[in-house]
Amino acid sequence: MGRKNSTNPKGDSNRDSKFKSSWAQPITTDQILHSSANEVLSKFGASESGLTTKEAEEILRTCGYNEIAIRKKRATIVEFLLHFKNPLVLILLTAGFIAGFFGEVIEPIIIFSIV
Repeated sequence: MGRKNSTNPKGDSNRDSKFKSSWAQPITTDQILHSSANEVLSKFGASESGLTTKEAEEILRTCGYNEIAIRKKRATIVEFLLHFKNPLVLILLTAGFIAGFFGEVIEPIIIFSIV
């Protein structure tokens, strides 16, 4: 799990020249749909057999693994407190405290149970 995912381990966001040159000119979906398979493969510098082992290792070394980054799990109390960032929740809590301050009993109970 200590692998880097979509970033280059060297810190360089550019791929090697073969891959940069094939992406330098944008191509539209319409152009792809109206081209032969060989034209599309040559446009992207690809072949029907796919990548060689050497090319795959180079891309892996240059770009890193293709995996979703795992976020650090937050503490349960932090997750709970983050729910109170919503403005509507803050308004309801304020209304509940104000109602309780003025001696009401039922209204703050209802408001806090909603929140």
